[in-house]
Amino acid sequence: MASSFMGLYVQRDGLNLAQKALDVTGNNLTNSKTPGYSRQRIDLVSVMNNNNTLGYKNQVFLAGAGVDGKGVTQIRDDILDDKYRDYSSVYSDYNVKSSILSDIEDAIDDIEVSDNESNKTGLAYTLERFKEAWQSFSSMGTDQTDLANIAQSSAQNVINVLRDFNNRIETISDNTLDDVTASVSRVNAILNECASLNKQIKAGYVSMDNYYETGYYDANGNDYVADTTYGPLEIKDKMNSLLDELSTYCDISSQVETDGTYTIAIAGKDVVKSDAYAKLTYRQDSALNNEGKLELDDIAPRELTFDISVLRTEKKWKSSKVQFENADAFTTYQKDAGGNFILDTEGNKIVDADSSVDPAIVQQMYKALHEGKFNEAQNLERQYFLNADGTPKNTDYVPVFASNEISSSIANGALKGQLDMFNGAGSYAEPGENTYQGIEYYRKTFDALAQSIHDAFNSVYTKDGINGENGNGVDDYGFKLFDFEVGKEGTVQGLIISDQWLKNPLQAVHPAGTEDGDYNYDQISNEWINRITSVFEAKHYVGKELLDYTFEDYVAHYGNTIGNQIESIDRTNDAQEIMLNTVSDARAEVMGVSTDEEGVNMLSYQKWYNAMGRMVTALDQLLDKLINGTGVVGL
Repeated sequence: MASSFMGLYVQRDGLNLAQKALDVTGNNLTNSKTPGYSRQRIDLVSVMNNNNTLGYKNQVFLAGAGVDGKGVTQIRDDILDDKYRDYSSVYSDYNVKSSILSDIEDAIDDIEVSDNESNKTGLAYTLERFKEAWQSFSSMGTDQTDLANIAQSSAQNVINVLRDFNNRIETISDNTLDDVTASVSRVNAILNECASLNKQIKAGYVSMDNYYETGYYDANGNDYVADTTYGPLEIKDKMNSLLDELSTYCDISSQVETDGTYTIAIAGKDVVKSDAYAKLTYRQDSALNNEGKLELDDIAPRELTFDISVLRTEKKWKSSKVQFENADAFTTYQKDAGGNFILDTEGNKIVDADSSVDPAIVQQMYKALHEGKFNEAQNLERQYFLNADGTPKNTDYVPVFASNEISSSIANGALKGQLDMFNGAGSYAEPGENTYQGIEYYRKTFDALAQSIHDAFNSVYTKDGINGENGNGVDDYGFKLFDFEVGKEGTVQGLIISDQWLKNPLQAVHPAGTEDGDYNYDQISNEWINRITSVFEAKHYVGKELLDYTFEDYVAHYGNTIGNQIESIDRTNDAQEIMLNTVSDARAEVMGVSTDEEGVNMLSYQKWYNAMGRMVTALDQLLDKLINGTGVVGL
């Protein structure tokens, strides 16, 4: 039979839970402006009627056992979270591209159409002045040497304009690389923090008793399943906020494991699992200079590659034959009996003794591994121990780092946008290179323009504009206006005025003369002046263009090209922003705190609390009558 005080116990629990419901409501209200906060609620259940027999009996004397609090949960929608992160990733990708392309557009605009006195720095203006300098040779009474010097100076101005554009592109490229460095650093900080939060989440479920024992150990070594409905809510909010931020850098996916921890993947590759996390690195093709220092190689293809390193909690690295438990193990070197291989202290073959690899490089690589400098270690391995296709140069060498590149797998995000813009060579990309029309594409279009200027003006001094006997645009005249610096052929940065023209400016209009000849007006032939001036009006096939353009129209064409590219990206981004905002609003309606709704809840819980208080008073009066009034004669 139920105790006489059962009613008081029921109301006592009701008062406690009403108070807790008010506490949760107050917590929601105070965090209504907290970024990433998910509104919370208390889950209430009716207490079962159990008389400790073989089953349950709804006997009257056991009815009304009261209410119990199952736990405090947070209101979120996993589907909306995934959609938000997907849209956020795509939006960030296009946003980055739009910003960088706008910088390139500004650089092109500054050298495009400028045929008036208000702008004397553009390519159109300098080309026009270059043309006028040649036409001035027909003037009578003017010192021809002075005119030749003016023409040469005008040519240098054209080169300067092109170099100015190239310098701006170089600055944009450097800034993009800086942005990549900052992005990778932030991503790694997020991964580290997520792994740390996983430890707290796992401990939180256990300490709060929000788990169920399974009686067996799973693949992660846990013999329990966390009740993920409850647990450490604030830590989970922090985790979700980090996942939101991570989604702006790259496309991600996440999964809650049975122990309540989050497994996070980038481009399908796990980067956080329990308290272990990976490190995202980038490399730029590099080579050793004469001083033996590792530096970026400006001549090599300008490529960035993202890699996922091994999880940092592992003690060893993959299955390489060269592995050590501490940084000091690899200190001496010796050859095997046949003198063919360099061995470590344990007798393992490292590299071919006849190879050009200094054993000290091996030590440097493993020292970097032990110090956690994965980027440095990977660069050393790629450069000295692997072929271009990633296979070992020595068949006995097992790579420390698996071929785990995810550059081509990252679908969206700021990192994808930065990668496409930095590497994208468009139609100039070699097989396997990035074909997006990015910084490299526009750099190469103007390299192609420099090559075309070089070829077109030098062809003036060939027979009928055809390459001469030696195949480089120079025939028996042995003269050309432009040249390229050695090692920088075919680039804006390498375009220069030829030594021949610098030495004898007048030879440009009298190429058949000798280098030390005495040039004067009578020797100048209009044939060469006409040939040179015709180059300005002629249309040329530049680079990989299918149509021919004048040099001025070529620059205008690319001004339109990048304008159309930005317009297309912005249209897509605007649509993506609408979808992102729509999902964001829908998610806010679910997880966000509504002060009106919480105000209604507060009044409801307050009335509940007051009712419990009145019930306690009523029960107290009943018990007082029972205890003090029952059995008293006359009362």
